Amino acid sequence: MKHELIQMTTTIRVESGPQRVCGIASKELLDNAVTAPHYAEGKRDALGKEIVLGEEMTYLDYYARCVWYVYTLTACPIESKILEQLQLRGHLDRAHIAEWFQVPEEYIDDEALTVLRYMQVGDVCDTKESAIQFAETLED
Repeated sequence: MKHELIQMTTTIRVESGPQRVCGIASKELLDNAVTAPHYAEGKRDALGKEIVLGEEMTYLDYYARCVWYVYTLTACPIESKILEQLQLRGHLDRAHIAEWFQVPEEYIDDEALTVLRYMQVGDVCDTKESAIQFAETLED
């Protein structure tokens, strides 16, 4: 599957990728023959939620068709659970928070306790053209 990223503005991007699928976490679904090896109990799903057996999870289906997503750079609150984990490790500073989220340090606001992340807006688009058209409606 060919990956393509189009940076529309400094805060809006269009990206191709595998389709996100929701399912109930089970031993069968988490089998490496069905989902990628990084989807495992206690790890994070495609939306960053902890995978718990019996609960809904989201994963990327690399066997499905390629779709298009539109993302905007959004300030997201840093979950208290993550802050507690970092604090326990003695790493509650901008550099370690950025490393945790795999973002540049300037994306961390350690006073407001937020991180800038590209978050999906709108529905999944079937074509590159429809994704670009939608992204253009978001531009200032």
